[in-house]
Order: sequence, then C-alpha cells, then structure tokens
Amino acid sequence: MLDISDFVGIDANQKKKLLILTFYANYCKPCKRELPFLNTLYRKYKDKGLMIIAVNTDKDKDEIEEVKKFIKENNLEFPVLRDSFNIISRRYSIENFPTMFLIKSDGKIIKVTVGYDDNEAKLENDIINLLKWG
Repeated sequence: MLDISDFVGIDANQKKKLLILTFYANYCKPCKRELPFLNTLYRKYKDKGLMIIAVNTDKDKDEIEEVKKFIKENNLEFPVLRDSFNIISRRYSIENFPTMFLIKSDGKIIKVTVGYDDNEAKLENDIINLLKWG
C-alpha cells in the first residue's frame, strides 16, 4: 500500500524533487488525454527527480477492468492508485476531473490545475524549472 508521504516530505522513502498527483475517473475524456502525456513526462524526467501518481476514483467492477485495460494499452509506468471509497479524493477536496497537484519535496503544494490544460509545453517547462531548483 502506498502513502503520499512515501514520496514527499522529510521522511520520504524515495526522495523526489517533485510529485505530480493527479485524480481521474475512467469516464473522463480529458483524463485519457492527460495520462499518456504525463507518462511521457515521467519517462523523460523520473531519473531527474519526478514522481507521478495517478489516483483513480472508479468503483464499479467493469470500470476497474476498463482502467486496467487503459493502463496496459498506454503502458503507464507510474503508479495508479485505486480510491474506490474516495478517501484520498475527499482529503484533497476533488470535485472535478482531472485535478492535478504539483507538490515539492518539502510537501508543499505549489500548483493545482483543475481540468486538462492542453498547454503541455507549459507544464513541461514548469517541471524542468522545479526540478532544476527543487
């Protein structure tokens, strides 16, 4: 079982400079555009300190199977957590999908994006700068 604190904060098991935490649901079409792009970023910057965790909120067994299929078809390499009881989603006050948090290594949330921003170059530039100055 994963805990967000495993990746950020003073006691992190895996020191990372930046965590992207994104919340999504299977029915969300913008989410299905965002996740493959995040996977590209993960492949590119994971060795420089980027960690990505996606939190899926689907509950139905058929939806879960669709999520597994999507992960496999898109070769997602970062962890995808199931939040079937919306415990994590409630803690982060998620109301819309996708919702993405950029979290620095000290655990501070530095940016929240609600909805898919197709300005992928801006997100990548933000990541580069944050990893550089960590």
